[in-house]
Formats: sequence, structure tokens, C-alpha cells
Amino acid sequence: MRSASATTSRRSKPAMARLIRPTAQQQAIVDAVSTGGNIKIKAYAGAGKTSTLLLVADRLSHRRGTYLAFNREIAEHARRGFPPNVASGTVHSRAYRSVSSALSARVNLPAEPPQELAARYGLDPVEVPLVTGKIVEITPFEIGRMIVDGLGRFCRSADDTPNALYVPADEKIDAKAADWLQDGLRPYVGRLWSESIDPRGRSAIIPDVYLKVWAQTDPCIESDFILFDEAQDSDGVMLWLLDRQRHAQIVFVGDPYQQIYEWRGAVNAMAQTNAPEYALTESFRVGPAIASLASRLLALMGEQTPVRGQEAIGSIEVEDPVCFTTRRCHPMSQECVSDLASCRRGRGRPQTVDPHEFSGNRRGCGRCRCTARGTSEVDPVRRIDL
Repeated sequence: MRSASATTSRRSKPAMARLIRPTAQQQAIVDAVSTGGNIKIKAYAGAGKTSTLLLVADRLSHRRGTYLAFNREIAEHARRGFPPNVASGTVHSRAYRSVSSALSARVNLPAEPPQELAARYGLDPVEVPLVTGKIVEITPFEIGRMIVDGLGRFCRSADDTPNALYVPADEKIDAKAADWLQDGLRPYVGRLWSESIDPRGRSAIIPDVYLKVWAQTDPCIESDFILFDEAQDSDGVMLWLLDRQRHAQIVFVGDPYQQIYEWRGAVNAMAQTNAPEYALTESFRVGPAIASLASRLLALMGEQTPVRGQEAIGSIEVEDPVCFTTRRCHPMSQECVSDLASCRRGRGRPQTVDPHEFSGNRRGCGRCRCTARGTSEVDPVRRIDL
């Protein structure tokens, strides 16, 4: 039974949305949603995306809604903010609940090491030429990793069967050798897929397997409207699923300049979807100076829509900016924390600060070869004057 306070909180959320004074851009989006068609919202960082979605949910409060995000933490945060008519979650969570328990339980089993997978398939090391002409050896570990990654890319695609292009090949490998390697490993990706979906299977699976299995059942998301967040990091299979939801109105929301999962095959739904586009460009995080600089950088990338800042927010111009580059986390964190320490009021010269003491981690970060005292064999920091 829900407590009275929880019930009151849930009922008050539509009223909270009505307390938001929409900007002209937000009001245009709310009005567009009221027409019933699919739309796209290009939302720059800090431009009020969350409040806009709350306004949309409030306008459609008489209808059943679903909020879908790529990231579990973002979906959980949305669940606490949306009104009761909107169910929140990730696409993977919906798939997990829909497939058989025997299949979903296998995601928690210990994964087979890549080199053992290659050995089970009888795959030995192979030598291939690089574009420079040098001959290198592809180890069993790397071969097994290519097969597993190829399965993941296939599962995140809209295709029915694996093809050779989903097998990742290092860009330094000669083109003909890469084609030969991908063609040779494609059957093993198909074999691993068959093993993954075998009802009698007892081996571990990757989460994308149950997503693909669910997608191939042609599921129907029982909602009148769908808010699809982080659309810039969607997968081909997710776009295929949404395209099948012809009964629902779909609002695609994303920022093409915050795409961080392209390396795993993510596609930008904002560019793939044919729907009227609206923009949220008024950032509530920066002032006009930073907004002008951001607009200039975006223009160099071909963006024609500028960022707008808040007049009430000032900016601090640094006369001698520098950039630090490093291959490992310890020297970079050392520089950042030292700079923070030097900026403390009343302090003079920059201080040397152990980043692990600063973060409360006395055993090192676990991601590099650093020790509790912050000393190790790490790459030096390179300073670049801008």
C-alpha cells in the first residue's frame, strides 16, 4: 500500500509541470505535440530538455505515455519526475521483462574468456599485414573478442542475420586482409548467435542478445505516446522497434553533439528519422560569451542553429588558457586537483594534492598503475599553451 505522502507526491507532479513558465521554444514544442504527429527535438546541453518533457507529459496527461532512455540512471531519474500516466525505463529493461526467464538469467552467468571461445571454435592465431606493410599476429584473445563484438553489433542492428561488416577489424589492418578476416569470422558470429538463443543453452549471453530476441517478436509498446530520450545514441534495432509502433505518437529527443556511443555502433536517430524538427537552443547554464564561443565551434562543424545564453550569467575570461593531455588517469587527475587547490581563496602557490586522498580512495583508482601514495610508472602530462 502506498503511503499518503507518496500518493500526494505523485498527484502533484502534473501541477509541478504547470508551474514551469515555458520559453517560446518550449511552447512551440508543446503546441506541436498537441497535433498528434511525430516530432524531433534537438536539445542543446542545459537548454531545458527535462522541463520540456514534463510540459509535454502534462499536455498529454489524458493519454498513456512511455519514456525510454538508453541509460538506466537517466531512466530512473525520469521515473521519479514524470506523472503517473508515464512509465519510464530503458529499452533493455522492457526486453528483459519480456523474454523467457531462462534466457534473461543467462546474462548473469560468468562470461567465457575470448581466448577460450576461440579455442573452442578451433581458431588459431593468424598473421595479417598492416597498411604500412608490417606483418602482425592476431591472437586468440583478439579473435574471440572480434567474434563477441561482432555479435553485439549484429544484435544492435536491424538485420535478421549477422553479416561480415559487423565483425570489427582494426583500421590499421590492410583493407584486403580486413575483408578476409571479417568474412572468415562471420560464420562464427552466427554460431555464437545460435548458441545464445538456444533454449537448451547454458552459456552466458550479452544483454544485447535478449534485446534482439525481443525485437524479433515484433513487440507492441502499449502506449499512446513515446518519449524517446538520448536519441543520438540509439541503435538500429531500437529505431526499427520504434518504427513498428505506428499506433503511438513518438517524440525523439537528443543532442547530436553529445553522441558518446558511436564506437559501439550507435546511430543518431535525429538524422535517421523523418519528422518535423524543433530546437531547444537557449542554455540555462552559460552566459552570452560562452554561448557565442560554443556557437562558433558548432558552426565550424556545419551547425546553423546558434546557442543562446542567459544575460544574467557572467563569464570569466582566462588570459592564458592551457590544455593538458595524457594517456592515463592519474597524471590528469593530479593536474586537475592541483589546479583546484591553487584556486582556493587565500592560497598562494599551487599545492601538490594526492587525487586519491581528495576522492577518499586510499588504494589508488584501480584504472591505472597508481599506488595509494599516487606514485607510479605513468605517462607524463603534456602542457599545451593555447
